[in-house]
Order: sequence, then structure tokens, then C-alpha cells
Amino acid sequence: MATAEKSFLVQAPPDKVWATISELKSWDELTATHLTFVTRKTRFEIVDGSGAGARFTVSIGRNVIQEGAIESWEPPRLWTVRAHSTTRQFYCSESSLSVAISPQDSLASRVDLRLELRFTHRYFGDLVTLFFPLRSSLKRCVENVSVRLREMLERA
Repeated sequence: MATAEKSFLVQAPPDKVWATISELKSWDELTATHLTFVTRKTRFEIVDGSGAGARFTVSIGRNVIQEGAIESWEPPRLWTVRAHSTTRQFYCSESSLSVAISPQDSLASRVDLRLELRFTHRYFGDLVTLFFPLRSSLKRCVENVSVRLREMLERA
């Protein structure tokens, strides 16, 4: 499994950061960077429940390409989602994204992102993981998520 992590400071208290990342409409913008091999717009949708245990899908057009669940939901400091691809193609994968928020002072927060990805194709998963530039792609993803989160907080 490949992993990428990023920590950064934002000029917002933990409650404001939590409100931004726990808002469903913001997940489309944040999670789109996970699918770097996809060029069309992705859509994130909660299909059942809320908070820990809620199930979601990620779609391109009418095709659901990932399903997952929210594993951790501890307002205003931590959420973790875990997903897996719904196709049985070459790029079958399992992934998780964790966001931890901690106060730095009354106006700033530290955000720690952790993204993990593993290709799971029965025959080719290990080869794809070995030859695909996975770590650099994941690093790019967490960098993009951090930039997008900062932009979203500035707009809020």
C-alpha cells in the first residue's frame, strides 16, 4: 500500500475547518483530486446514513466507480473515509483518506491529511503498484486537497 501525508496550517479555528470538510457539497471538490487518472467531473454522494457508518459513492456520469463508508467521525477533530473501486478492471483499488484537525491558537488550526491506496486486481495489482508512479501521484493528491481546502476556507 502506498501512502502520502501532508500537514499544514490554516487560518481558521477547528470548528470552521470541520464545518467545511463535513459539508457534503465540499466533498465533490475535495475528493475529485483522488482520481487523477480521470478527466471528467466526478460526483460524490451520500447514499445512506450520516456520520460514522454513512455509505457513499463516487460517480463519473451515471457510472459508480467507487463505493465506501465513513469510518471515523469525531467532530471537530477527525474523519476517515475508506473506499474501493466497483469495477473489476485493471485499476481495482482500495483507498482511505483521513483528516485530523487540531487547534494551534484561537484563529488557526493544523490539518493532517493521510491518503493510502492499494491496487487490488487479482493478477495485476502488485505489478500496477510496483510500476505505476503511485507515491508521486498520492503526494500530488494530498497537495491538491490541501490547496483546495485552504481556498474553500478563504471563501467561507
